[in-house]
Amino acid sequence: DSEPVDEWGEDLMGDQKDRKYLASLTEIERERILTERQERRDLLNEQRELQLKLNAGTQLGTRQTRSHRATRDTLSELKQAREHHWSSSLSDEEEETPQATLDEINSICLPRNQLEQWLFRPFFEATVKGCFVRIMTRTKDRNQYKMMEILEVAQNRPPYHLNKTLTDKYLLLRFGTTDKEYSMETISNSAIKPEEYSNWKSALHSVSIAMDHVQKKLQDLEKAHNYQLSDAEITNMINERNRLRRMETGSSTALERSQLLQLHTVARQNGDWEKLKKLEAQLEALDKPT
Repeated sequence: DSEPVDEWGEDLMGDQKDRKYLASLTEIERERILTERQERRDLLNEQRELQLKLNAGTQLGTRQTRSHRATRDTLSELKQAREHHWSSSLSDEEEETPQATLDEINSICLPRNQLEQWLFRPFFEATVKGCFVRIMTRTKDRNQYKMMEILEVAQNRPPYHLNKTLTDKYLLLRFGTTDKEYSMETISNSAIKPEEYSNWKSALHSVSIAMDHVQKKLQDLEKAHNYQLSDAEITNMINERNRLRRMETGSSTALERSQLLQLHTVARQNGDWEKLKKLEAQLEALDKPT
């Protein structure tokens, strides 16, 4: 693994002193600082990637990146490519719509880590719709990665963890003529591979993706990277996280209550009155509001 680009840990916090400082802040202040640290880390990681590319003598824009600078560079490259295509393919009365290459499609393929980072942002649904993901699915008793298009964001589904973040959001994805809801934990952080792109085209009978669509989504991604959260939006994000935590706690409480009731039934059948009394006390404590 490469060396870290900053002094913060995986949770964006530092030593004990830094953790104490963050704990002393209001939730809004703490969320703003952690968001700024994440954005700075993303920028530093992007700068490192760009430097590695330069050192290797590779061309910018061929790998999937998600920071503001990479998006802006890709937009410029796509604009130049589109202008070149139009200038070289114009006929007297007919114009052909330019189609995106796999590299250009990968510029709007969202990795799992980016989806996690944006989960609670107000622009999440509008930004991800029309983008693509590389997701692992189960096909004929084997795991297989597929390229799929994001159609919609569904919410209020059974909660699950996307990396370390609890969410109840699912994606309605399209492959061929099939639309299906998926949770996001098996979405890859890697780019779509040529064979996966070929399978996607075969399922859609060689339908291509217009470069205009890619450029439109890159503009949406650039806006998302530049988005400045208001205090009210940060408060809403905190409230949403708290709502999900309460749901998770409620599920755990329901399971514990069910287990205690089963033990209660067994204790009563066995005439174990001492154990029965303890179980009733535990059930009573469980039902008390916290």
